[in-house]
Amino acid sequence: MEFYFDFRNESYDPSFIPSINNSYCSLIEDNIVKIGDFDSLDTVFVDGVMRKEANIVVEENKLINLALFSVASGGILVNKNIQSYLLEDFISVKRVIITNIGDEVIKDNIRYKWNNLFKDTILYLPIIETDKDFSVTNYLRVLESSVAENISNTELLKDSLIILDGPLQMSFKKRVIGLVKTIREMYLTEKEFLSLKDTKVRDSRSGIFIIETPEKKYSWYIRLTDGIWFYNMLRLEAFYSSFSLEEIINIADFTAYFLPGLVNQFDNRTPQNLAPVSYLEKFLKTLLGNSDIIEYIIKSKRE
Repeated sequence: MEFYFDFRNESYDPSFIPSINNSYCSLIEDNIVKIGDFDSLDTVFVDGVMRKEANIVVEENKLINLALFSVASGGILVNKNIQSYLLEDFISVKRVIITNIGDEVIKDNIRYKWNNLFKDTILYLPIIETDKDFSVTNYLRVLESSVAENISNTELLKDSLIILDGPLQMSFKKRVIGLVKTIREMYLTEKEFLSLKDTKVRDSRSGIFIIETPEKKYSWYIRLTDGIWFYNMLRLEAFYSSFSLEEIINIADFTAYFLPGLVNQFDNRTPQNLAPVSYLEKFLKTLLGNSDIIEYIIKSKRE
């Protein structure tokens, strides 16, 4: 029997052990693969941040619950020489109101009254999205995907690998892969998954496997650091239609060697929150605006 301890500063989650979900997955390589020769790539990381500004209740013949969020997404380029450059032309900052009201007439009415109230402020013209769970996560994923697509269509970055935070939500024609930091599902048999503790940093990775979702995906695991193996892994994925097998093997080998070199030792979400991503997130948070000022604007207009 072995005990594994995780000292990251995160709240307790009883479901942190990955569940087995291999009913629609199949390995197309050996379970553990030694990294071979690969072509290095300029790499763009795309991520986003969000901050809740206020919970709001509107009286519109009945009481309606809203939540105001500030969200931002952008990209950072890490070239083959490990030099980083913020891609400021692709940064997107939005204010979004999340509500569980699906009635478009009521939403338009809320938007009109909101913009009339805040027309001279940074809270003017928010986007109103419907989400029964009051979650802004899906909206942020769409924003990140839009940023990734814009970057992928840029001539100067056409040969770069674009790594998007989280599972891929939409199909991309060009070089975009998803990076999953929290492993919730094994996607392999339990025996195959447990054998991944024998992988070595910058030496080996899991074999590539196919996830038979409605749109088929390639996927693989890499190890970022020594130590507790399943705390120190990432899962990456790419749409099957976007890459040939030769291309995806090169990318899998490249990521297994390159990404461990970007581990940030000074982030409480290490090792999964890589250094360029951590820097990008800090920069994006500065673009959300001062939360005290936003609170002041809301209170002054309310009064």
